[in-house]
Amino acid sequence: MIDEHAIGERFRAMAGTLDERQRRLWAAVEARSHGRGGIAAVARASGIAEYAAASAAFWADLSGRQEPPAVAEYGDQHSLDLQPAFDILRWTACSSELSFEEVAELEVLPESRLETCPGEYEQLAGSIAAELRPHLKHKINLLAAE
Repeated sequence: MIDEHAIGERFRAMAGTLDERQRRLWAAVEARSHGRGGIAAVARASGIAEYAAASAAFWADLSGRQEPPAVAEYGDQHSLDLQPAFDILRWTACSSELSFEEVAELEVLPESRLETCPGEYEQLAGSIAAELRPHLKHKINLLAAE
């Protein structure tokens, strides 16, 4: 069993001295040390978003290699190329102010991609709702509650 209380204590003891990149690196190392369930436990104990902890763990694994992996190592019939992946991340950022701040902190999207956010999610949600409306019995709202 993972001791989330101890993880939280370690995080609080160091958090004030770490910058964002260092916090993510700490989260990745801490999560890896616990094996399965480590990412979720670190996220709950530290308050770091789970996707940020998972992203940090991925990059820690990637940066520990001598040679960067070939894109083909991560590709299969279900994988995304970069354009749809960036679109999904940008739409997530656009869905709410909190999501925007969290995605912006990751620094994986260029600022020029994030600048297109205002109104984009609402347009996307409206298009999806219009497509689904004829097939649903009840009204849907895909807009995030702020």
